[in-house]
Amino acid sequence: MTTKNKKKLIKISELAKKAGVLISTIDFYVRQDLLKPVSFSQGNYRLFNKRESLKRLKKIKELQKNERLTIKEIAKHFKTKKNEKRCY
Repeated sequence: MTTKNKKKLIKISELAKKAGVLISTIDFYVRQDLLKPVSFSQGNYRLFNKRESLKRLKKIKELQKNERLTIKEIAKHFKTKKNEKRCY
């Protein structure tokens, strides 16, 4: 992994702090397949892509607050968007 790529990866604690959520919230989203670590550190810490993960967490919050979607509906929303991208 290059130094440039390492700077883009953050631990779950940093991600939680920057997103304004609890670590347990991120753990829940990982278990629900809404968020995924991209790598693991030598100490076996989960590492997340900073930009993409913060963007995803923001979208989850928006869908919960503005659209009143459940976690299952949010997961379905992301799967639909992922499939649409594959079609092009």
